[in-house]
Amino acid sequence: MRKACEAYRKEGRLRKQYLEFNVPYSTLRRRLIGVLPHAVAHQDQQKLSVALEKSLADWVIFQADLGLPVTHTQIRGLAQRICANRSEPMEFGKRWVAAFLRRYPVLKTQRPRRIDSARIKLATKERIRP
Repeated sequence: MRKACEAYRKEGRLRKQYLEFNVPYSTLRRRLIGVLPHAVAHQDQQKLSVALEKSLADWVIFQADLGLPVTHTQIRGLAQRICANRSEPMEFGKRWVAAFLRRYPVLKTQRPRRIDSARIKLATKERIRP
């Protein structure tokens, strides 16, 4: 979208740009007159600020790297505790976690898998902490 807007500002032909960059005509026209994308325009209506959501996403990634994947319930609970610590107690709806995961596509829901017994037997303190 950004490239299409820049090309329009250079060349000035709207039809050519939306066809060349394969973006909807109406969206390109609205961006050119200054209308913000929905996600940006409604950031002030989110329960957590962008910075707090980013730190929550980083924490989820950190926990997954440690081998302790986080459940949806734990994500919602931590978000509620963050709000409570900021003296803004609020309830998060049942779709909030799904929306959070859409805003951070790097986070993925994964099903737990069983660990092979041979792998468990080889995981000793000496091997893990040399």
